[in-house]
Amino acid sequence: MKVAIIGATGAAGSHTAAKLRHRGVDVVEISRSRGVDLISGRGLTDALHGVTVAVDASAAARARLLARLHTMAAVASSDISTSAP
Repeated sequence: MKVAIIGATGAAGSHTAAKLRHRGVDVVEISRSRGVDLISGRGLTDALHGVTVAVDASAAARARLLARLHTMAAVASSDISTSAP
């Protein structure tokens, strides 16, 4: 299996890549320092060639998750306040 780690040079990505390598998985590191730019897409097609699974451990993924959690908390708070007697 060939796994791409998006954000592979960050804290979460480097830890994930190390764990997978330890288990014998072929890891492709996706990051700007490895010549792949997620914004422009430069190098992405080549980096993903033959990849079976992609793991997004990038800072952008964390930002999206935090935004989603913030929205869910706001909706839950709104639901609670509108259902109160």
